[in-house]
Amino acid sequence: MQTLFTAKKVYAVDEQFIVHNAIVIEDDKILAVGNFEQLSTQFPAATVNTDFAEQYIYPGFIEPHLHFVSTAAMLGGVVPLSFTEWTVGGKVYPGVRDPETYRNKLIEIIAQEADRELLVVWGHYEPLHGEVTMAMLDAICPSQPLCIWGGSIHKVTMNSACVEKFKVNELDDKMFGKLVDDKDQSTGILIEQAMMYICKTQMFPIIATQESLFKGLNDVLTMGRRKGVTTAMDMGIGFTGLETELAILNAADSIPGMPRCRKAYMMNFQSAYTFNDCDHDKAFAFVDEHYRSNQNNPMVIPLRAIKFFADGAVSDYEIMLKEPFKDGRSTGLLYDFEDCNADTMRADMQRYWNKDYNICVHTQGNLAHSMMLDNMFAMQEIKPGRDGQMFIQHLGLTDNDFYERIDKGAVKPCASVTPYYSYHFYTSWKKEDILPDSCYPMMQRARTAIDHGMMVSTNSDIPLMPTNPILATFILMTRLNKEGDVVLGEEAITREEGLRAITSVSAKQHLLDDRIGSLEVGKLADFTVLDFDWMEDDLRLLEELDAHAVFVGGLPA
Repeated sequence: MQTLFTAKKVYAVDEQFIVHNAIVIEDDKILAVGNFEQLSTQFPAATVNTDFAEQYIYPGFIEPHLHFVSTAAMLGGVVPLSFTEWTVGGKVYPGVRDPETYRNKLIEIIAQEADRELLVVWGHYEPLHGEVTMAMLDAICPSQPLCIWGGSIHKVTMNSACVEKFKVNELDDKMFGKLVDDKDQSTGILIEQAMMYICKTQMFPIIATQESLFKGLNDVLTMGRRKGVTTAMDMGIGFTGLETELAILNAADSIPGMPRCRKAYMMNFQSAYTFNDCDHDKAFAFVDEHYRSNQNNPMVIPLRAIKFFADGAVSDYEIMLKEPFKDGRSTGLLYDFEDCNADTMRADMQRYWNKDYNICVHTQGNLAHSMMLDNMFAMQEIKPGRDGQMFIQHLGLTDNDFYERIDKGAVKPCASVTPYYSYHFYTSWKKEDILPDSCYPMMQRARTAIDHGMMVSTNSDIPLMPTNPILATFILMTRLNKEGDVVLGEEAITREEGLRAITSVSAKQHLLDDRIGSLEVGKLADFTVLDFDWMEDDLRLLEELDAHAVFVGGLPA
């Protein structure tokens, strides 16, 4: 069946950035894009749909970095108390941005949720909410196991009852992220690998039932549907078990009321490696066979990519910088597990690079970025790669040396920017004054990255922030923060670059541009409808804008 949609404008976001006013779809594919009168004549049997005659049609928006099942597990089993607003299960949880309100609200939640076996309150951000310690939590919640999960998802703080319940003091002292006092006892704080281990083995089995997982996944996909998302990419599936997570994603589309969304994913190297007996050959064979066997799945799509971790979260200052932090703290490379470390990282990446896999690296600080360029150039010497094959996640803080080195290289990395650092955190970071002063001009340099030939997309990294490519792009185009001030205005990208960041560029970065990312003949009929002209209307409207309609494979999402 053929359907002819007409609109005020149809932004194809193809290479020429041509604007039309009509599109024809047949089943789940695009049959034609062009002028309404011409297409009416060319396809006389097509059913004409004028529902969007006063709106604007775009390629379906892409969320290139989220975490489906771990976020679903959280939203289905935690209580949000965050620096930004969340809507979970139809209930709105307002953002809290000062210590007194945070503490009062936390005490209120503890009283309301006293019957829970384990109470997990998620969304803490120290620069706005103040410090949380085990002693403080013991004072307000002495007996019920209580865990405060940081908004970055890289840190948890527990009361004594939770430390005992999780047997934290029995963790291997060599595990990165187990923070202890001068008596080698847990401080109640876990970060990075220790935190992930406890979440996977202790927390999720309690809070993540099958019912809560699907409820949480519905919340994740509903957020995306509201903001025009038709495809989303999980940056490192398998945190709670690969088979379990894939079963949940594959089952989602058969559940009545679950929003339609293409769910792409990659494995993270650490999970694949440890799952395959710490054998490099077995791990690669496992990843590659899985990709080849499932790559044609239209709705749950494996990406030709593998994820590595360099440093941690900017919001928790767990990043590697060339200059010392003002408070003297030390950080290091997160790549340290089993027999893998900084000395093996390049070789561990190389076998995937040699087979044309994207090497997606979680990297934030300028020192970590420099180390990843070292790896990219070394791999390129052994086996020539392609532009964008080294895929930097977040692009937190990059210095001029980073871009000068890129200009001299044979291939360029690409990046997906999480713009909420400047939007939510910039002012509080300045106030805390822990980062070196040199860091602030380095923040999320999307303009500089594009000018030096890098492909740049933008992401929300849910559960860091609600999925919202519209707001994320608004931030990169305007460089406005939450208070309405401009942060590094010289790093603003253009309107066209912003629209490409959540459509064609994101698709190309993930090697899916033959299927999605632009409205062209033969591609999948995924499109988003807005009451907004991207190239003409006031950008401030984007800050609160929702999608008017969303289609995936020609069907309403």
